[in-house]
Amino acid sequence: MSGFTPVTTGNSQRKESSKGARILKRTLAAVAVIVCIAALAHFAVTTAFRMIDSSLEQKQMTALSERTALANLNSAGLGTPDLSAFAHIETGNLIGPRIEGVEVGELTQVGDASGEQQRTVVATAAYRNNSVEIAVPLTQLYRYDDKAGSWAPDPVEVGAPSVTPLRGPSTYALEQALPDLLSAHSPDVAQQFEGCNVSIDSSMTEKGGLAIATLSKEQNKKLSECEVTINASWSATQGWQLTVTSVSKVATSDVANSTNVGDPTMSLTCNAGDLVELDGTIESVNGTAVLRTSETIQVSLGGKRYVVNRFCLTSTDSSRTLSEGSRVTLQGRLTATGTIENAPLSVEITQVG
Repeated sequence: MSGFTPVTTGNSQRKESSKGARILKRTLAAVAVIVCIAALAHFAVTTAFRMIDSSLEQKQMTALSERTALANLNSAGLGTPDLSAFAHIETGNLIGPRIEGVEVGELTQVGDASGEQQRTVVATAAYRNNSVEIAVPLTQLYRYDDKAGSWAPDPVEVGAPSVTPLRGPSTYALEQALPDLLSAHSPDVAQQFEGCNVSIDSSMTEKGGLAIATLSKEQNKKLSECEVTINASWSATQGWQLTVTSVSKVATSDVANSTNVGDPTMSLTCNAGDLVELDGTIESVNGTAVLRTSETIQVSLGGKRYVVNRFCLTSTDSSRTLSEGSRVTLQGRLTATGTIENAPLSVEITQVG
């Protein structure tokens, strides 16, 4: 024996093998992490692009402008609002509609399987004339048409009108309502003055107020007169509400001696022979045809002043007939040749309307 101990290499080989396995595991783990990161990045990018595409599509779908909504409302053919619920207002010569306050609502989605997208447009249609302002609420539903890629409007829904008065009821409206109003307040007076002449002095405003109606009627050479006070108040749902608040005592006088015509309610300045137009009721006073006017008129003729409500009537046309009690509008030439004390002026008739 040489004295040397043989050297073994088993442990060294096992150590090398264990070290290689650890390196491989680390490498595989690193690769796995990289793969996971790449997968997550791909998912994030894909999701982001999908969200961007969806957002762009959503923005395009909800592009319903106020200008488009206004154009559709203007072309909807809106007619005159129904004002039948509002009493004693003037509905003629309405200007409108003028579309105001257009608002496009938020996007909503129907909860059923269709998933239909909708928007609601609201606006106001405004009308007016010299007597009233009217506001009518409008609603129009829009549905998104996926195939056409646009919004399709439903018919316009028209709400109940809101009416605001700009002035009180007209004297014509008061005169038309007076017979029924008087019958409800004083049936006997209403019967006595049926078909009478009416002159109305109104101080009513857009807030209402009072008017005085002077009634006059000639019968059997007697003139009967009385005053009726009318009150007006505004109802937001029914229009002008009219009531008679008082009726004066009836005054009776002889027609020939009736010279108190009251204060003038209009004026007229002219020269003898000028053409004038008057309206009133035909009367007969001592066999002379007379026009009793609705207004008491201050006439300045040839430098002289007259306050009258009756005019003697003449005509060169012998075939012209005037029925006593008839209400007429006539044209004629004015002169100071009246033959009756309370009708010092005369009209030579040229035309009867």
